[in-house]
Amino acid sequence: ADQQNINLFGRLVTKFHELEEDLSSRQDELTNLDDASNEIILVDDDEPIRFLVGETYVEFSKDETEERLNETIEEKKAEIESISNEMKNVQTKMNDLKVTLYQKFGDSINLEED
Repeated sequence: ADQQNINLFGRLVTKFHELEEDLSSRQDELTNLDDASNEIILVDDDEPIRFLVGETYVEFSKDETEERLNETIEEKKAEIESISNEMKNVQTKMNDLKVTLYQKFGDSINLEED
């Protein structure tokens, strides 16, 4: 049981770092989307705008592009919130395991990152 807890803690640390990277990437994407949203304001109303759909750029009107961009921004915000919640859950599990393992092993185990 002790070895299983130690292994679980290691897996949780790895998962936490993966989530951190994913969160950072999604936040960068959100920043880019916000920048694009601000740039659209400067475009003429009758000028078509290319918008990435899948792997292809499709031309839309300014209004359609703003609508699609706002939808994408909301989706990205939801993804960020979901990742943040998952990180909190992983952190809680890690903290619970730390308490258990430190009670059992004291100073003979190091669960802190350097």
